[in-house]
Amino acid sequence: MVFETETMVNMNSLFSLFVLTRVTFSTGDQELATSAAGEKGFSFGEEGFFTGTERRSTVRSSGPCQVITLREENFHDAFSQFTAEASLLQELNVKWKQQVNKRDAELYTKYGGALDLEILRMTLKQTDEFQHCPPGFLYLIALSMVIKEVRADEAVLSKRQYQDGGTLFVVLQGSAEVMKDDISASHTVGLKQVFWKAVNMPVRGWVKATELCVAAVVPEGVVREAESTFPDVVLLRH
Repeated sequence: MVFETETMVNMNSLFSLFVLTRVTFSTGDQELATSAAGEKGFSFGEEGFFTGTERRSTVRSSGPCQVITLREENFHDAFSQFTAEASLLQELNVKWKQQVNKRDAELYTKYGGALDLEILRMTLKQTDEFQHCPPGFLYLIALSMVIKEVRADEAVLSKRQYQDGGTLFVVLQGSAEVMKDDISASHTVGLKQVFWKAVNMPVRGWVKATELCVAAVVPEGVVREAESTFPDVVLLRH
């Protein structure tokens, strides 16, 4: 299928995956992400495909757009021929359903499609640290994320979490800053930026929301596991 400018792709077709060139994702009147496929293309529709949950995003092509639709039965027939890939797919499938089951229903109702895993994957892709990572790597991280809504002046990361250095997060809304006691340490984390404790930050401190902040938090150990699964990935860490 080839769509022209401003054509919407039907996301309500459950159990289908799509591969395309450049599109804009939105929910209601809110634009969530714009993504270009590059030379390899990219997929969307995975959440509904793997879990059967209702899709909450509208997808609109930003120009002439080639879309390949892959049905569930064809997908599993193809993957069954590749043992290693089928094993990884099964692992992702289990984790995906676990992630959906543990969601904060109130937050997901409030923010709609902005918290869907496909949008979280695209948000990671837009950060300096994860921009060159393949989709499977990003999904392993997104599947372990916990979404937090933090009011202004409250802690995104506690003193203990900060000192341990074993937790990172991505800002989905708002902003945050590193604090040493009650004094700003001049390290800010803006929209779609990753916080990852660096050597030039205070040894002891905490991270404060400077306004209402929605953050996707993930243990650093999950990133290390993803690196083991994808050994060719080299991450930029500030």
